[in-house]
Amino acid sequence: MAGLALASMSTLIAAYGQNQANNNPKMPVHTKIIYQYSGSLGGEDAEHLYTIETAGRHLDKSKISSIVSGLNNPKHKDFPYALMLAAARMGAAEALPQIDKYADDPSFANYARVIRCRLLAEASVQEVPNSQKRSVAKIRKFYDELNLNVADINATVVQAYLPTATEAKTFTFGDNHPDDSVAIYALREVADMAYQDKEHTIALLPSVKSLYFDLDYPASLKMKLASLSQDERIAWLIEDLANKTSSTPEADYEITLLADEGEIGSSVALTKIAWMARNPSKYPVGSVGYQVLAGVVEAVADSSQAPRVQSLRQYAVIGDSFDQLYQNVLAGRKRPRKIGY
Repeated sequence: MAGLALASMSTLIAAYGQNQANNNPKMPVHTKIIYQYSGSLGGEDAEHLYTIETAGRHLDKSKISSIVSGLNNPKHKDFPYALMLAAARMGAAEALPQIDKYADDPSFANYARVIRCRLLAEASVQEVPNSQKRSVAKIRKFYDELNLNVADINATVVQAYLPTATEAKTFTFGDNHPDDSVAIYALREVADMAYQDKEHTIALLPSVKSLYFDLDYPASLKMKLASLSQDERIAWLIEDLANKTSSTPEADYEITLLADEGEIGSSVALTKIAWMARNPSKYPVGSVGYQVLAGVVEAVADSSQAPRVQSLRQYAVIGDSFDQLYQNVLAGRKRPRKIGY
């Protein structure tokens, strides 16, 4: 990778390795760079984004033509990220010309470069039946297309995170990111491949396990959940969100993953909210858990769930605080989280 001084990174990498061994809390190994969609989405934009992201999650190839069309004429300035990710997950070669154009746009260049490599990796293994061989070949192809290896990615991620202050750095998509964002995007794409892998083989590969996921919250969250079943993922996310003490960007990532499960995630969130409301001594008025779990319901906004939302207003700890949520769900007005993940 141009400009990557691997030799100069050796001290930081050694310090990181020693910190891992000693569990030294003084080294800020959890400094986070958090990428977000800019602005808020509503109405048709929100519905369109939900359709795009759902197609990408479920590998719905019937939507490829609309994804290509969307890349040619995006309805919102942030949509190219969701469109490119959906195309990459499907290995949709039809989208390569459009992705190549975004690679020439400074606002999208680093992401487009990495997502192009992801798309080529996915496309190259679609006819490989054996899950283990498919996983090995996919990750190898991804690294080869990037022209980066594990050491390159780790060195750059260490450089990005360890020397910085412990406060999270929040960037909006389209900002001028540091050169190391290619490696961070790469780290997150490997984590996403592991998260999407239903056979749970990618997360176990040595060339994946040796990446420094724990330095990057979005990547580490997906890797933490990668080996779990859908039911286990939902249960983990529900419990973690229910017990949040503050609404943070990290919570938004968890809300996004739970909302990604669709109506199932939303339904379990409603069940949990009702249980919390029946236990006000543990979850009193104003508990953050109500707010963040409501965010899951609002992101999906299936009108069939409106009666369940309305029934929650019987509880004193909720009362009229869910009035707007009820109106949004009743009308099917989706409000996806701003996090681009």
